[in-house]
Amino acid sequence: RVCKADPATIMERYLKSGEGRPVIVTDAQKDWFRNAERWTLQTLAARYGAEELAVNDRAPLQEWDDPPMRTRFVSLAEYAAYARGEPTSFSREPAENPWYANSWEPFTKFPELLAQWSYPYFVEDGLTHERDEANLINYSKIFMGVPGSTTRLHYDNQQTHAWLAQVEGTKQFVLYPPSDAEALRLHHWEEKMGESGAEGLRRAYDPGAPPDLNAYPHLSKLRPYAAVVGPGELILVPRGWWHWARSLEVTTTLMRNFANSANHRQFQQSINLDQSEQPNIFDISTRCVVCRLPAPKKSKLHPCARCKAVAYCGRECQKRHWAGGHRKFCPVLSGLKLEAHPAAAPPPASSVSRDPQDVFAAPSDDGAPAFHKSTSREGRGPTPDDEAMVRVHYDGYLADGQKMDSSTTKGKAFDFHVTRSRVARGWREAVRTMKAGEKAIVAVAPHAAYADHGVPDKVPRHSP
Repeated sequence: RVCKADPATIMERYLKSGEGRPVIVTDAQKDWFRNAERWTLQTLAARYGAEELAVNDRAPLQEWDDPPMRTRFVSLAEYAAYARGEPTSFSREPAENPWYANSWEPFTKFPELLAQWSYPYFVEDGLTHERDEANLINYSKIFMGVPGSTTRLHYDNQQTHAWLAQVEGTKQFVLYPPSDAEALRLHHWEEKMGESGAEGLRRAYDPGAPPDLNAYPHLSKLRPYAAVVGPGELILVPRGWWHWARSLEVTTTLMRNFANSANHRQFQQSINLDQSEQPNIFDISTRCVVCRLPAPKKSKLHPCARCKAVAYCGRECQKRHWAGGHRKFCPVLSGLKLEAHPAAAPPPASSVSRDPQDVFAAPSDDGAPAFHKSTSREGRGPTPDDEAMVRVHYDGYLADGQKMDSSTTKGKAFDFHVTRSRVARGWREAVRTMKAGEKAIVAVAPHAAYADHGVPDKVPRHSP
């Protein structure tokens, strides 16, 4: 623990030297809340009680969870009632741990909260909100928990540093240096360093209930740093450090990820991965998907006879597209049973097959299939329920074969709620039919994806 921290010392000793090392600064919040009431779960609920937030029984999500992590969307007022021990809509549900509100991002909607805290005086932050308003959402959050609320072992995305300021209550932290990554692996199926690029990883190891050293002798090599952080204090976590935390009482924590000169190169490499997929967008309703040219005069585009998802100016372009990869996607696209090229009007519901045995071609409300799925590797366990959070790796392609997005390229799995997220409906419905470990090719119909709007620089209009 340090007080009256020297910025140069913090940078050199705790962020730049070797792997860095965590440090607790006891006077980090000395200039906070001078003209406002100090945050507590109850005072925040009194002011913003109608705000909806996600609460989880475990966090962050891990793909091997069995049963899956449970998520509920409740008002801040209801979560405050839960913290007081009062009955709520979710408090009697089975949960692996006490419910935890660990993802509230209020600063864009309620900018008055910004004036109540300041960036720590002792650390350089290159992502402050004065430079980019988007960073309010991306890098600053408020966590609220009850005794036992737990953040499971992980390190943070994008090679960022982090600080966590305890505004209310005490929290226990256990941290491990980046070089302990392999010693923390309990199972052969846990990702190795380098398998997720520059992104954060999770571990099944639980510092709160460590396994028997006789069964896992390699755990004796671990070098844990343990501390209890109290109100008014802040813990600084250098990039790549594994950390686990548990609330010892009702807690309110302000968390921020950031980059500076100590991790700028690694952070920029991670950002570049996020921007690596940039397809060449064009209007597939008027141009050949191979040569990108419109149909010749006095002629028209010729849709693929089997899937009708793409069209060509002539036979040569069709042969090139088939040989170039369309043979892989055409059978799955065919399962969408498109009656016409995507530029045409959507097919009437009565013309679409509703074979009850075709469980992989889920119909939409009007009968048209929202997706078609071809499974290449079977999964295990149950399919997600309506309140599940899921984690997926994906490669996203347009119907013409261009890759438009990829979690595997970024090295960053994608987490989303199966019913409450803004992910394309057809994709959400497909994932709800999948089990842990399953691998499949999924085609999503235009009406269950982005319809006639598309996504700027990513997905053209009318595209499956």
